[in-house]
Amino acid sequence: MSAASVQHEKRSSEAVTILDEATVRDRIALKAYELWESRGKRHGSDVENWMEAERLIVDEIVSADRKGRTTVDFRASRPPKARGKRPTAMA
Repeated sequence: MSAASVQHEKRSSEAVTILDEATVRDRIALKAYELWESRGKRHGSDVENWMEAERLIVDEIVSADRKGRTTVDFRASRPPKARGKRPTAMA
């Protein structure tokens, strides 16, 4: 999670964290990895771990948002359009 992807602003004397799409995705990936490790690194459980991690992170964000501490802004995280040559498929 890069410092550039998380912004802070003041709202009535409390810091509000603004999360972009990449930051949320990174948090979900980290949580999924932690779940995978804690469950014995079981092969084939990636989708199960991702879905559980997604639910947990979204619950955290919703809870923080209800308390007025987090705002998710997916518009701010669109990757820049690629310039120059496009990658070619390998044969």
